[in-house]
Amino acid sequence: MSSYGSIEKSLGNREVQSPRGKANDLLSRPWIRVALAAGLILAITLFLIPSSSSSSPRNVKVAISKDIHDEDEELFYDDQLVNHFSDDNSTWSNRYYKSVNYFEGPGHPIFMVVGGEGALDSGMLYPFVTNHLAPRFGAAVVQIEHRFYGPYQPIVGREATVDELLELLTPHQAMADMVRLTKHFKEELNCAQYNRSSKNYCPVITVGGSYPGFLSAMFRLVYPDFVDISYASSAPLKLYDQTA
Repeated sequence: MSSYGSIEKSLGNREVQSPRGKANDLLSRPWIRVALAAGLILAITLFLIPSSSSSSPRNVKVAISKDIHDEDEELFYDDQLVNHFSDDNSTWSNRYYKSVNYFEGPGHPIFMVVGGEGALDSGMLYPFVTNHLAPRFGAAVVQIEHRFYGPYQPIVGREATVDELLELLTPHQAMADMVRLTKHFKEELNCAQYNRSSKNYCPVITVGGSYPGFLSAMFRLVYPDFVDISYASSAPLKLYDQTA
């Protein structure tokens, strides 16, 4: 009997090869070897990509903005008002972060990530927003640090008094900070500010959880002409009327 891989038998005048013989014949063809090598490289590449970066093919976008920016690099808005509800025009440097890596230009949304009762020393809070929602919607992302909860504060060089905190450390002041910074960000992106019928209008979507979730919800209620959508997770909404 012939060895495995040789001609096993004949049917009439036709010779039939064993499976291994057929495989060896296919592998001898150059284009088959190229296709197999390419498939192997693709499989290894997909295996090595972290699962957190995977998404469905229709949602995959590469960074397209010309202004590629490290989203964890701290920035400062130097024209933030100390008191938005007085005639005093004193300003301070409000720390914030931004991501415009996937921004597709005016007419696309801006996600405002709301800071809360803690310093933002490690960059963006929600990778899901910057790594998934931003490329999905061609959006820009900005994240503001809440006044008095970081190392950069409205009162410089000394501790704020109790009376100053009662006046300056309020949700209303924090939301006014958000309006002012987002306006600045819109100007930077060449977005229309309030005209929702403009093709260059960039809808503002706020995102927050817990106290920042409360601020996110209130931001939409207090500034409905400026905020288009708010997402609030685990938000203590009764904080607003002091019944909690």
